Amino acid sequence: MCMCMCVYETHHTFFTFRLASTYNYDTLECMFPNAPKCAVCGHEATKRCSYCKSEWYCRRQCQVEHWPKHKAVCAVLRKERGDGE
Repeated sequence: MCMCMCVYETHHTFFTFRLASTYNYDTLECMFPNAPKCAVCGHEATKRCSYCKSEWYCRRQCQVEHWPKHKAVCAVLRKERGDGE
């Protein structure tokens, strides 16, 4: 791997963590005027994943149906936030 790529990755990681520590999910949520949509069916959502808080659902049935697909991403998001297993 060339030196340029290593510097880029370090720089990218630094800013990713900086943004994550600066903005929480509630702050980002206020920046988007439209109601969130369910990740499964697209209806207006009122519930979100209690672990990572990044996916929205309109009902529990949709969340349960989506869990096998969302599980791996959820674990990564929690780990990045420091809430990992």
